[in-house]
Amino acid sequence: SMSVVLSFELAGRVARLTLNRPAAKNALRPEDWQQIATHLFDIQQRSQVRAILVSGAGGAFSSGGDLKTMPERLALPVAVRREQLIRDSKVIQTLHELDLPVVAAIPGVCMGAGLSLALACDLRVCADTATFGAIFHRVGLSADFGLSWLLPQAVGASNAMHMLMTAAVLGAEEAKASGLVQAVVASSDVEQTALGWCEKLA
Repeated sequence: SMSVVLSFELAGRVARLTLNRPAAKNALRPEDWQQIATHLFDIQQRSQVRAILVSGAGGAFSSGGDLKTMPERLALPVAVRREQLIRDSKVIQTLHELDLPVVAAIPGVCMGAGLSLALACDLRVCADTATFGAIFHRVGLSADFGLSWLLPQAVGASNAMHMLMTAAVLGAEEAKASGLVQAVVASSDVEQTALGWCEKLA
């Protein structure tokens, strides 16, 4: 694996990508998006990989974009910021358009750009303690990383509008009822359930 921040392992025909910054609830920085991109490129070169499992370590999926890196990003010229955002967002598009089935295992918090990452996967299974939110408005941002397209695809236009405008946080059962996830299981079973789906798909 390139780094402990994002671990990559091959389990038979399943490639496992795990966000691994538990202290930051797997918040995503620009370099993390680029590392995901590198791994996805690598996975596409391996003919034995038939399915991908995306998960988060330490009881979280991802709390979204890392706001701690925001000041330094805001200090950059607008054109540079836009370029970086477009480059990093492309990772979501790559994942969504991948020719392999992708399953997200969501053990806990799944917010903002972390929700984008989950929705770019094809299927999602979460723990009964997981929480979901498109909470960009809380920090004065509009939904980026493809969420304004991915969210209505998953939950319908009016539900997506409600989630975005109110920055509501949904529990696991609500998330399943609205179409954000396909299955809710006990925390201890999330990874195994998702892996089971991947193996079936592979």
